[in-house]
Amino acid sequence: MRRWQKLLIDTWGGLEYKPAVRAAADGRSALLPGVTGTSWVPVADRRRLAAYTVLAAYDTNQATALLGEDGDDRREYGDAALVVDQTLSHLLGETQQIVVDGSEDDTLAQEREALLREWAQKEQLRMSMQYAERTAVLLGDTVYLLAWSRAKGRPVLKTIDPGFYFPVLPDGALDGDEYPQRVHLAWEVPENAATGQKGSLRRVTYELRPIGDGSTRRTYPWSNQPTTVTCYLTDAEWDLDQVDRTGDIDALSLSRARFRTNADGQILNRLDLQLDFIPLVHVPNTINGAEHYGQSSLLSAAQLLDDLPERCRAWGRPSGPERGPSPGITPCSCGSASRRTPPGDQGRTSSPGSTGHRGT
Repeated sequence: MRRWQKLLIDTWGGLEYKPAVRAAADGRSALLPGVTGTSWVPVADRRRLAAYTVLAAYDTNQATALLGEDGDDRREYGDAALVVDQTLSHLLGETQQIVVDGSEDDTLAQEREALLREWAQKEQLRMSMQYAERTAVLLGDTVYLLAWSRAKGRPVLKTIDPGFYFPVLPDGALDGDEYPQRVHLAWEVPENAATGQKGSLRRVTYELRPIGDGSTRRTYPWSNQPTTVTCYLTDAEWDLDQVDRTGDIDALSLSRARFRTNADGQILNRLDLQLDFIPLVHVPNTINGAEHYGQSSLLSAAQLLDDLPERCRAWGRPSGPERGPSPGITPCSCGSASRRTPPGDQGRTSSPGSTGHRGT
């Protein structure tokens, strides 16, 4: 395997040996599907999106497609998915329950706990959480969105693909671990030849800014302290053929945008949500610090997952003094019926990777 020419240490460095990841970082995305190399994707996010795509390929037994000719005769048997599922099982445990502090002897706390549990049941919170947490284990990140549903008359919780998540991170290292004040959710909508609809880019932006001219103060029900800050929502879309001339996702020209409306007919252009927080929750799989993003549980085992099929083929060849078992690799029986196995190892198999708990 040819090694990379430069050492780059970051959250996704464990996949730097992949030509597709290196190419995506340089804006060459021919090896990967999706929007990795499109003009609106910030340069800083290309490696992240490329890593998400590669990790998703492992989960769906398609990672060998990224090996080129070397992957033509290799098969995958769900080892990556097994690592992810076992890690998720250890992380979540057997049960999950909402608990409010003081509910053992406080009537008000008991009522709040009952209300939250009823809401969680209606929202199918357990299923949403399992889906989102599995995404975090696999990709390194997951995102929740809280929004008010007029039809249901309650807040709803949505899980967001982290590939749609584009926070505007601060430049300074000292405040790099603070949650950003401006966050975009962005994705492409493909064209529809049947209806004649053009391909478009949709961007939903949440931003914390002063109320009005900054002199207005507001007290929210969940705080006793007045504040001059509120969260503004903008939901807009652009034709893809216009995006190339407007810059990356945070610099798109609003003069070319079409703004969407909500159920009340309000134009979603800096709509005041009357919140002093951004209703998005980003959950990294690992302790992230100033880097913001988490690390996938598969990263440390990625090269092992690539090597396993080759090891399987090696056991199918005649063994001798010059060809013995590699340290840490257990002979497997995933090949043909004629595959040879060293004496004493009949039927012994193993799966790569290890389980661990996410830092909280």
